[in-house]
Amino acid sequence: MSPSLFTCQRNAALVASMALFWGLLLSPPGVAAAASSTVPPLRVLLLDYNLPIEHDVLVSHLCVDPCRRDTGCPVAMIEQGVAYHSDEMWVFRPPYLGRNARFVVDAPNFRRIDLLSMSGHHASGFSGDHGRGRFDTEALALTLEGLEAEAADFFTHPSLVLLQGCRTDVKSAFSGDPVAYVQHVMHETRVREDEFERLLAAIQQIGGVQEAYRDLFPNACMLGYGGSQAPGGRLEIFAQIHGWLRGLSADPQAGLELAISGLRGDAKALGDLNRRIEKQCPNGWPCNLCRQNPEVYRPLAEALTSFLLSERQRIHNLGLHRGSLSAQRLESSFEDHSYYLNSSWSCSTAVPGTPPKWPDRVNESRFAQLFLELLYLDFEELSVGSRRHLRSELIHRLGRIEILPEDQATIHRWLAEGNHQEWLDTFRRTSLLHLSTFRQRDFLSFLAQARLDEGLRQVFSSETPSILRENAALGLVPDVPLDIWQLALNDANARVRRAAASRLDVRSPMPLLMAAADNGDAEVQQAIRRILGDLARPRW
Repeated sequence: MSPSLFTCQRNAALVASMALFWGLLLSPPGVAAAASSTVPPLRVLLLDYNLPIEHDVLVSHLCVDPCRRDTGCPVAMIEQGVAYHSDEMWVFRPPYLGRNARFVVDAPNFRRIDLLSMSGHHASGFSGDHGRGRFDTEALALTLEGLEAEAADFFTHPSLVLLQGCRTDVKSAFSGDPVAYVQHVMHETRVREDEFERLLAAIQQIGGVQEAYRDLFPNACMLGYGGSQAPGGRLEIFAQIHGWLRGLSADPQAGLELAISGLRGDAKALGDLNRRIEKQCPNGWPCNLCRQNPEVYRPLAEALTSFLLSERQRIHNLGLHRGSLSAQRLESSFEDHSYYLNSSWSCSTAVPGTPPKWPDRVNESRFAQLFLELLYLDFEELSVGSRRHLRSELIHRLGRIEILPEDQATIHRWLAEGNHQEWLDTFRRTSLLHLSTFRQRDFLSFLAQARLDEGLRQVFSSETPSILRENAALGLVPDVPLDIWQLALNDANARVRRAAASRLDVRSPMPLLMAAADNGDAEVQQAIRRILGDLARPRW
């Protein structure tokens, strides 16, 4: 196989023919493609949810300059929000994004991104600390269906997605012992400043949401980490990014030799290597590394450009499907040049242009007992504020879980032991009253999901404050016993009755709908008639 086939060619016709050729032959990375005045520039979106240093290093490898008038960047590009540019590539790096992922998805400038990188902690979705930003797959699950159809480009267009955070390995979900993992995070890591913060981090991380990213970005090759992400410091981050770019290059010796793995116990050698890396950007990071050392960095930047252009053509112009063999060859090439054994790539074999699958909420059913056990503990060593924060987090996560029947039985067994059931009943009668309406709703939703029917029945007694009865009605699920539904639908308080009626739909059991049809509340009757009418309509 001639090395010339892997070099960057400045010819648009060659781009199309070679993309087709290598796509059909299940090519390895480094496929020839080229930038041309007729080819729209590649678009890169960097979301700094945690450490900006990760993207400072990535930007430097892209060999782009800041988008300013003094660097020759046109005003039109500046107005579009381009942060860095070259002839081949535009880089968007928006400032503070808040906690609203929809802003990113819905922004017109981000609709057709070729490479997406998110820097952040992995915690029930993808989030981070920098600027208190958050990209949350759970939030997206609730808002995506309302987005305009063109927003789907944000998900179907990228061919590379970098999840630069812990436990983002898209090939697997958390499968270990959750108790052992909590203990590991609390006592053997320094991911947060104190044990309480580490406990919160562990609670947030033990649910696997990796597959949500695979569904969100169906055409992309995705980088994830099975354990910790590159463990801090510019040297570590540089080595990881430099490594996978070498995986794209035709020349396995391209770039710098960074034998970090053999230097773990040698502080002096690591220090020397770090100083060597720091000298690459003498005026600070990010910088245009191709202006510092073009022989080393230009081949890496051109290999990335070539790959992204050929991928764009494969996905959006030629419509070629990446087969499993092609995906494996891409993955192995990336991983062979990785500096971290816990990093892995997952290249989709979906049909190009496949509509994104809106992610379901995280299935943490089997972790419900752990959350209950932690809620049961006093944590007397914590401050009042910390205990309140921890309790709120645990209750919120319990309320978000869709508990599977087999896990319901596990919860029931645990409650039957010792005084756990007595504690739960006491919590429901006392502590629950002092929680916010939202946390009351979370806890009462958990009672319904876990099929703790007797406790739920007691909530609907006349002695229970109406706000609790209303929040319990808003958490009812179809398989709750009919008598509990009837208690809610016939409650003395109209708000409770209507809250229960709002939980009925065409999936509700027919005996329940028929029983509710005689309700004396006019609004409840109207809701039932609407549902029955929907059931009577022909299904085509």
